[in-house]
Amino acid sequence: NHAATGANDGTSWADAYTSLSTALNNANVGGEVWVAQGKYKPGSSQDDEFKVEQTLKILGGFSGTETRKSERHWFANRTTLSGDLNNSSSANIGDSHRIINISASNVTLDGFTIEHSYNDAGTYGAGLLIGGSGSTILHCVFRRNEARGNGSNGRGGGIVALQDTRVESSLFYNNTASDQGGAMFIESSDEVFLINCTMANNYAGHGGGIYGVDANVYTTNSIYTNNSGNSGNINCSGGWAK
Repeated sequence: NHAATGANDGTSWADAYTSLSTALNNANVGGEVWVAQGKYKPGSSQDDEFKVEQTLKILGGFSGTETRKSERHWFANRTTLSGDLNNSSSANIGDSHRIINISASNVTLDGFTIEHSYNDAGTYGAGLLIGGSGSTILHCVFRRNEARGNGSNGRGGGIVALQDTRVESSLFYNNTASDQGGAMFIESSDEVFLINCTMANNYAGHGGGIYGVDANVYTTNSIYTNNSGNSGNINCSGGWAK
């Protein structure tokens, strides 16, 4: 809880860690990290990012008084992971290159808004990079993230998935990639599932919604609208989408 004023040891809401990075680093493997409403930035440098290096369930949407996770309201208690380092309320030069990097397997990210990253460092992904298998993304909003790459090869404004991933009940809008996958870029993944998701108003040179390379993409009960670029909604090179 960024507003906590206690011992900063993560033992209660009153003594919660004020830094999400510290909470992630100190959490027990296989445990849960509860995050109170508010805005959290990965650091002060463009290269800082929230690193998830062990299996965890990371849950946003708490008010900061709950004793059971069933009491949280992720929609009402907005919990934002922001790359807006220059406080311009937009994604532009000077903002975080990437907000979250999941390298561990079987990680759950549930109940967050991920916004205002700007990756012009020549690397993959702006909002979220998934390198660990079995990740689950639930009840998340990805908005106004931009993957520039070196100016012409940016991939994955919202998410880059390099391993099997499940994305459910999530919204992607106004994300951009200079090359492939404005909302999501998928490469060499066994299977990626998108269930009850909406992708709208995203842009990329190829696949404003999704771009897949040698990936198998299953999409169920999801909406793709007004995504622009070559094959604006979904574009695959190898593999398939259905």
